Amino acid sequence: MNKNNSNQPQQPQQQTNVNQYTDFFPGFNLQKEQFSKVKSSNGKSWPRAESVLEKQYSRFITEVVNPSNNRFYTPLDENNFPIFMSDNGPSCRHVIHTIIRIKTLDGSEKLYSLGELIGYDGASIRRSMGCDKPETWESVRFGYEKTYNQKSRRFDIYSTGPIGNETKYLLDFNSQNFDLLFAKTWDGKNHYFKPNRRNSNKRVTLIVKDEQSGTAIEIFWASPDRSREIFKTKSFEELFTGSYLPLAVREERARFSAGYMEEQQKTAPTTTTSPSTDSSSSSSSSVNNNSAYK
Repeated sequence: MNKNNSNQPQQPQQQTNVNQYTDFFPGFNLQKEQFSKVKSSNGKSWPRAESVLEKQYSRFITEVVNPSNNRFYTPLDENNFPIFMSDNGPSCRHVIHTIIRIKTLDGSEKLYSLGELIGYDGASIRRSMGCDKPETWESVRFGYEKTYNQKSRRFDIYSTGPIGNETKYLLDFNSQNFDLLFAKTWDGKNHYFKPNRRNSNKRVTLIVKDEQSGTAIEIFWASPDRSREIFKTKSFEELFTGSYLPLAVREERARFSAGYMEEQQKTAPTTTTSPSTDSSSSSSSSVNNNSAYK
């Protein structure tokens, strides 16, 4: 007799609560782990200071996570009843407005994003903060010294402190990872997670960037759907050089750029610099800190 009765009702699988806290910046813990393995001359782990962004993130999490159950607070209606999301998603989200495909110094291609975190506190007040490059983390390089220990008759190696850092990327470029990021963009439907005004347009900005030169170029052609398809399937070189565009479009863009530069040179005022002028006050950055070209 078969003990496995196929007619017996199956037990439902245990599902994780969608509002269970998830870490939006895993890089902070990766850096903590790195510091914990580095020993100073007194044998203790090298001390680590939190960055401004990490402190801001800690305050945000304190506001939107219920400490009694480690879950995100759910927004409330006018009668103080919980509002459950129509898409069955969490009540705190990473909303992406820009996706960057970067060619790194070693020639590999990675993905990262710019966006914001949006959640609600215990009083159902909306809270938000910038969430740029959460798919990256700063790996710190340490200096070391070596001294001979007479008692143990061997060399003791200890760290003399940080001497530099390197950006590490957590997400390889491929179609699946792109879709993973794009799924976090705002679809224009759930108003509880509408991005702030400057990012409220539904079109997602797609950027290709060369890490070596720092040059970043926006990719858009014909429609958002067509742009995403090109971004996912064309080679980095095709996107970066614009060779994916029809020849007539490339020539028109070249003529426009040449004409624009010529016009700028004609209309540029002649200026003289006074010896007493502070050069730092007259200079300005061409890229805003909130730019998509980070």
